[in-house]
Amino acid sequence: MAQAAARITPQEVTNLYGFLDTIEAGEDPAEFADHDHRFHAEIARVGGSPSTQALLTVFRSRSRHHRVFALPDGPEFERAGDEDHRAIVAALANRDPAAAASAAAAHIARGERRLGATRPPVTEDAVDGAPAPEEGPLPG
Repeated sequence: MAQAAARITPQEVTNLYGFLDTIEAGEDPAEFADHDHRFHAEIARVGGSPSTQALLTVFRSRSRHHRVFALPDGPEFERAGDEDHRAIVAALANRDPAAAASAAAAHIARGERRLGATRPPVTEDAVDGAPAPEEGPLPG
């Protein structure tokens, strides 16, 4: 994120705000996911981080299974995410690496908490068909 804040151009800032406008105006969750991914990928590209770009692809493929916006508090989660995104872009536009990193960390932490709260409990059947471990003393 610090690299993106140092390298971003005015046109790239304009592009990011365009992604945000599209994300916030959308109603279709599939379109939201696509634009959200493109928004984050653009920040990674601006920052010159192929590793971050690769991680975003992994996160996107895994997050498709979560339908947090369809939950009763989905609109609140979406609003909070929009605010997080705007804070990130504002910090990038101000070329403030510390504020950009802080805003990104807050966005990631919020998403993690939300996904953790909506994740179904792990059951014996959910662990690749493996049986639950035996209870009792540990070997050794």
